[in-house]
Amino acid sequence: MSSKLHRFLTLGLGLATVGLAFLAAPALRADDEQQEHASLSDSVGDGLAKLDPFIKAKDWQGAIDLVNGLLQTAAAESYDQAFLNETLAQIYTQKNDYPDAVVPLETAITIADRHHYFNAKQETDMLYFLSQLYYQQADSIKNDKEAQAAS
Repeated sequence: MSSKLHRFLTLGLGLATVGLAFLAAPALRADDEQQEHASLSDSVGDGLAKLDPFIKAKDWQGAIDLVNGLLQTAAAESYDQAFLNETLAQIYTQKNDYPDAVVPLETAITIADRHHYFNAKQETDMLYFLSQLYYQQADSIKNDKEAQAAS
């Protein structure tokens, strides 16, 4: 993995962790009047408050288990689902498990796009992140095929 991608992913997870302090407030989009009123439910907000110790300890599996548990209780197509899936994708990237990060990020983007939960910049950042994950996967596959052909 390139150091630029790793720095970007590390920065993204760091920003998400800092953003947890502001999750209780509604995520309103001032630049797009079509955005639905979106905020985390109390149970998900309280659950995510327990994420920081896992992140600081780099206990990625503990963080994944916590988020997966919250996903099971979150309502379908909700802001909770979109936010938790994006968080899960960021945790997988911190774990250097890029293939497993793709599906939750795709899910977050699909839900957010359908319900306009995020502003245009947030969606663009998520799409850029997803494109980097796709590139990483393609590069890994290419390198695997080249290694097989060389042997």
